[in-house]
Amino acid sequence: DGRRVCPDDPVAGGSDLAQLLALAIERPTLASYYHVDEAPDRRPLRILRTAALTEEPSLAKFGEPVIYVDPPSDEPHLELTAAEITGDRAHLALEYPVEGLVMELWLVRDGSGWRVEREIFAEE
Repeated sequence: DGRRVCPDDPVAGGSDLAQLLALAIERPTLASYYHVDEAPDRRPLRILRTAALTEEPSLAKFGEPVIYVDPPSDEPHLELTAAEITGDRAHLALEYPVEGLVMELWLVRDGSGWRVEREIFAEE
């Protein structure tokens, strides 16, 4: 059915994209949009397979492995629309269509790993 479940592996030491996605799905601002208690169909977290998603890292959210789904998907999902990693800087653009949410993250890597430098959230 186009789904692939990723085991609940730690991301530490994973690829840059894996680390960046892990940071993105854990953003406190995004947490207020998941509504998993009121909408159980939003768990496990689904991430749509897009051209920007060049790999499917093992991630977990809500204590469950993230599931990657093929487009189009009527199920609630997060969509990575852009990912650019250049040296110690990165930019991610994501959408959570079920909430009409668009988010952009600018990140920098320092001695302790990646951190969010700036973020923008908007409801469309």
